Amino acid sequence: MRFAVYSLISCGLTVLVVSLALVSRPNFYSAAVSVYNNSASLLVILNMMLIIMLLSGKTLQLLFFGQLRELELQHLYERAIYAATDAFLLLTVFKDEFEFYFSLFLGLLFFLRVFHWIIGDRVDLIFHTTQATTLFMHLRLASAIVLLGCVDLFLTRYCVTHMDPKKPAGGMVMFAFEFALLSNRLLQTTGRYILNIIENWYLNNHEEEDAWEGKSLWTFVVEVAADSTRLLTYIAFFFVILNPYGLPPLHILRDVYITVTGLFTRVFDFIKARHAQAAMDQEILTATEEDLARDNVCIICREEMSLENLTHRSTPKKLSCNHIIHYGCLKSWLERSLRCPTCRRPVLGHHDTIPVNNNANPNNANINDGVVINIQGNNQQQWQEQQQEQQQQQEQQQQHEQQQQQQQQRQQERGQEPLQQQQQAPQAHLFEMPLDQQQQAQQPETFRPFNLDMLNTPVVSAATVAVTPQFESMVLQHHVEIPAGVQLPKGWGVFSARDVDGIWQVKLTKDEWSVVLPSPNSGSSSSSSSSSSSSNNISTNSNNYNDSGSSSSAATNA
Repeated sequence: MRFAVYSLISCGLTVLVVSLALVSRPNFYSAAVSVYNNSASLLVILNMMLIIMLLSGKTLQLLFFGQLRELELQHLYERAIYAATDAFLLLTVFKDEFEFYFSLFLGLLFFLRVFHWIIGDRVDLIFHTTQATTLFMHLRLASAIVLLGCVDLFLTRYCVTHMDPKKPAGGMVMFAFEFALLSNRLLQTTGRYILNIIENWYLNNHEEEDAWEGKSLWTFVVEVAADSTRLLTYIAFFFVILNPYGLPPLHILRDVYITVTGLFTRVFDFIKARHAQAAMDQEILTATEEDLARDNVCIICREEMSLENLTHRSTPKKLSCNHIIHYGCLKSWLERSLRCPTCRRPVLGHHDTIPVNNNANPNNANINDGVVINIQGNNQQQWQEQQQEQQQQQEQQQQHEQQQQQQQQRQQERGQEPLQQQQQAPQAHLFEMPLDQQQQAQQPETFRPFNLDMLNTPVVSAATVAVTPQFESMVLQHHVEIPAGVQLPKGWGVFSARDVDGIWQVKLTKDEWSVVLPSPNSGSSSSSSSSSSSSNNISTNSNNYNDSGSSSSAATNA
């Protein structure tokens, strides 16, 4: 509705501009010159030409293609964005030749590209749709191909004949190459259309077959020939434009990259697929009755398999991963990938067959619409790595247990109790208590923390480490006892100590200060203390970590 209103307004403005020009000028020629020289009048005429082009395109679409499918419309929008970007890049090279005729040919080029895109999508969809195709649909599509081919050839010839040999390559040269590239793509689409028709004819005359094996080879020939011709055209266009302008045609760089990568990828994939298909008969075995009893559904075509009334393509083949596929389906799949479509294991190569799990779901190919959960593991190499990791973990655990047993034996020989059963009295608690801002503000100005050596070495027997904070007029000595067998990691130990309102705090190699709280039973003295003055013995519980990162609980006596 909005487009109809816009079209009516544009039509009215065009009639008004032309009428004023005819009334104010004595003849038609002078009226046309006045419209051409007036920018506003020329803009109105160009707008009307654009509307006529859109209406003509819609009419041709309904005539040759009917209503477009949702996928075709989506592809049109996506490609139109890239085409608009290419048009802006094209103007950077031919900015001096941007005039009325250049704009006219540029719009005509975009108009023809849209129909080439529609034909390419319609050729692919007409043979892969669930709806029945009629002879009328094929006649309309064939007529559109013939009509576009004639238009491409005519415009290419027109641009070539209207080139000025005395002038450097300009807009006509560029449009001649563009229309030639459209002809190349149309020939490629026509080749695919003919191959699809031949495949349908072959399947109708060979009901026992489900695919035409020769199609892949001929499709490869058509695609490679089209890509090679297109690449040569791009190279010629590149050097023709680069010489006079000194600037490469930027609008074709994306197409050149896509063409080159597509050509090499297609050739390499075809070579690998041919080698794989040649090695199929030697490396892939035919499935047995026992294998089919476990799973008789092809994971590609989803049809049941049997060993009765076999044809060449319906022969069930068992892969090294125990998945079973029709020979014909597997051959077609190898043209796309060399891995199993379910578990992604390599199809070819000397791989050991994974043992069959009889308790697994027998029809695992039909779970989740063909997505198979591989119970045995996605890859034998990964399974072996997991087994090695588990074995290493078991060995490390055994070594750790042996070390603990040896340590307990040494403690028993020295008449000491094991570390797990050691009971120290009196007990105290060491916990982390970050100081708030008020407590930090009340710290004495004379306090100077005294850095200590780090306790970063394994302690075989009980050791005493002195923590000596120094103040101006007094030296207090405290003792920290490390139990036997405790291994402190690197950098873990007492860093400094201080006295805050009668509460002793020791700073470990962390950001927090830990407070030492004596227990009520702090009357006994430590046997390992070497201080001359009597002091209360307290023990603290904290979490210590060994070098490997595992945590163990240890008691520290101060």
